[in-house]
Amino acid sequence: MRPDMTIGVVRARDCHSREPDACNAIAVLMEPGGPVAPEEKRGFTKRVLEYLEDVRAELKCYFHDYCSGVVTAEQLLKIAEMVPPENLEDRQNESPRFADFLEAARMEPRARFLIYIITDVRPDERVTIDGALIPADRQDLVDLLLNRALAMPDESDAVELEGQEYTRIWWD
Repeated sequence: MRPDMTIGVVRARDCHSREPDACNAIAVLMEPGGPVAPEEKRGFTKRVLEYLEDVRAELKCYFHDYCSGVVTAEQLLKIAEMVPPENLEDRQNESPRFADFLEAARMEPRARFLIYIITDVRPDERVTIDGALIPADRQDLVDLLLNRALAMPDESDAVELEGQEYTRIWWD
């Protein structure tokens, strides 16, 4: 262990209770910025960002450590091939898991997804999905995502995209 590292305690990643003692804590190796991902798993977000740049996806990056934007169903399916398998189980706070959004992408090619990327500059590198734009005629997919979430979305409204009505659902 390097001298600047410590043993830290963090809550389990899938625990979203607002009660401080409700989740089991785990000990992890910490760098000054947070938990350390295994070295062989680091760097995958660079490939994701390069791909999104190549396809000219709507993406905004901030301070070199996180990006957010909108991707198509097809792009999400491609991104899923670039992330470690355990990343598919991640969720952005109380949203559905990445795998749940992926299921919706397979079922509806017109859907769009709100992507949130924490780059490898930070120790908690990950790709999560925090919302979706689902065609208004696919309420079944909205219901699927609402049922898979840990809580109702923070925002939900009707929007127009490319001349079509969509339902936008987003978790903070």
